[in-house]
Amino acid sequence: EGINMKLADKIRQLRIEKGWSQERLAEEMHVSRQAVSKWESEGAEPELSKLRKLADLFGVTTDYLLRDENDERVTPEQPLGPSKEEVVSYLTAVDRVRWELALGVGLFELSIAPQVYLSANPLGMSATVAQGLGMTILMVGIALAIILCWHSGTVYKRYPNLRTQPVSGPAREYVQSDLAKQQRKTWLAVVGIVVICLSWLPIQLFGDSAALQALLLVLVGLGLAVFLWAETAIQDRRRLLRGQREPSKLDRYRNVFWMATGALFIVLATFDATENYSWLVFIVAAPVWMLMSGKGQKKA
Repeated sequence: EGINMKLADKIRQLRIEKGWSQERLAEEMHVSRQAVSKWESEGAEPELSKLRKLADLFGVTTDYLLRDENDERVTPEQPLGPSKEEVVSYLTAVDRVRWELALGVGLFELSIAPQVYLSANPLGMSATVAQGLGMTILMVGIALAIILCWHSGTVYKRYPNLRTQPVSGPAREYVQSDLAKQQRKTWLAVVGIVVICLSWLPIQLFGDSAALQALLLVLVGLGLAVFLWAETAIQDRRRLLRGQREPSKLDRYRNVFWMATGALFIVLATFDATENYSWLVFIVAAPVWMLMSGKGQKKA
């Protein structure tokens, strides 16, 4: 079956009208430039899901793209997507609760620190009281962490329009501009990783003690919180551009991934044979997560 020439011509014409290069269209569609080139040279046809994204980007219907006739351009009867005002309101709400997710994940490590510190009974209280106080703080911290992580996810349910319609037009341009601003803050994520990697340094310099073990946990928790605070801002905006408002499976596993990474780091840091290399856990985890995130974006 031959390739539809009209489709190739229309994709090329619509791209030129927007003033986009093939590279720009490829970036918007999350495909390679070679794929766009094949679409425009009759070498291949986009999949149905890609056709829908093309229609959303160019402000036309899929029916217009697929018809052989050079008929008058038809725009969708329904709005192409949420307004810029809705997107701004959504991102403002997401940013407002972003710290809740970051702090919630960090609390899983932070809440252990008091129990470790009190295990050495630095306040002169009985062992039973010290253990009970440490366990109480631990349970309260974990409960608060769960509540914060849960509440941070409820913001998506308050914007049903953003979960059912693609972002296009001025709203999409705003998200792209805001994403570029957030990406310039990726140094904060690097700071978080550095803080975690250096958290074992006080123990190496001053010797092992309950207080320094507690400090290690505090630094790991704070480092995780800073890293996730910066990384979540970028992922929220990328989801809008992918036409995927609610967190994907990868996003839902993010908290588990980093909490497990933090737990593995703490376990390795407690053994003499591995404590000097425990920081490598995060050096490995960071690129692994970036690779997983990249694959998740291509599938979206």
